[in-house]
Amino acid sequence: MKKTGQKKFDNYSTIIGENTILESEYLKSNETVRIDGKYKGEIILESDLVIGEKGLVEGSVKANNIEISGTVVGDINSKELVYLTATAKVKGNISCNNLVIDDGAKISGFCNSGNLSNSSDAITVNDNQETKSKKNKAV
Repeated sequence: MKKTGQKKFDNYSTIIGENTILESEYLKSNETVRIDGKYKGEIILESDLVIGEKGLVEGSVKANNIEISGTVVGDINSKELVYLTATAKVKGNISCNNLVIDDGAKISGFCNSGNLSNSSDAITVNDNQETKSKKNKAV
């Protein structure tokens, strides 16, 4: 079932197969990559990353959109969406603009979702909190 904000990942230019183990300093690409095997090293993509149910990534990950059904041991940084399916396991921090987590996904780390530093809502909340504090002190 497609959730709001969820992107469909189905066009791959590179696939690391289920029985493949790849280790390198980093993996860079301008196109979508799917990992169904094991990859050890840093991943830097200008496009999307898909980690299949049997996929394992050990290292930091940077991409536009990331869908995880397997395991990631390392920090995750996405310009847009991180989608964790029910079978996802993440041991590391997640930083993204949008975060979708299916029931059953496991995360051990901190999550920072949304661009709160540029949000007028965040400023309004802080201003209201300061105003309430000032009013309470004045009374």
